[in-house]
Amino acid sequence: MKISTTRRQCVMVLAAGAASSTILSAQFSGLKLPGLGKSGAAAAKVPMNSGDFIKYLTVATGLGVQGSLHLTELYPPEAISEIKALSEKFNEAQKIRTNEETDTTFVKAGSFMMAAMEKLTAEVTSFDEVKRKALGAAHHKITLMMIAEGFAVLNFPAFISQLQSDVVTAVTDRSKLALLKKQLQFIVLASTELPKQIKSAIAVRGVVKKIAAAQKTTLPDDPKPESINTLESLNKATAEDLPAAG
Repeated sequence: MKISTTRRQCVMVLAAGAASSTILSAQFSGLKLPGLGKSGAAAAKVPMNSGDFIKYLTVATGLGVQGSLHLTELYPPEAISEIKALSEKFNEAQKIRTNEETDTTFVKAGSFMMAAMEKLTAEVTSFDEVKRKALGAAHHKITLMMIAEGFAVLNFPAFISQLQSDVVTAVTDRSKLALLKKQLQFIVLASTELPKQIKSAIAVRGVVKKIAAAQKTTLPDDPKPESINTLESLNKATAEDLPAAG
């Protein structure tokens, strides 16, 4: 493929990305997310290259799924059969991840998984120490996902601008342009999947809070947004010991 053709394709995807960024801003205008207040507030611009931004989004998706799986520990097998089947597909998508194309499959699988979680109710038949810990872990990881994805949404315009600059500077580098095209396509895809994931997470987090209230249990404090606004800090938060409900 000629360099000019690849560059033209990048420009077309960039245009789609810019449009998606505008749509995202409109969708999340006034939406209150944990620790972020209204999404219209200014985000702290943290340097992150496009590769790290993609990894950041995939880590956030993984957190939402992990939190959801902790929550399923509170339900009988028959109530979560669909979720378990989707979690197996998610795990398969996770195993084959090697680039932006397989990351796309991974993020889509995460969206399906989170959407299935919306069907759960706050009615649990029993509640013991194991389930108390699972509830705290579910709340913590789902909240981490929401803050991370909210931060990403706020910074989408900055990353689209960065990629635009990258396309300009890579005008004669075919391999770099090809990579940028894949990264752009992933970010455009993410712009449609993040709203779905955050919508699902809001619903699931609501169920967690209702269970905690019914069981007279205190949930862990929300993480501070500034503690997870880089790929390194998000990975660190992901690896830390999970707090239990009190």
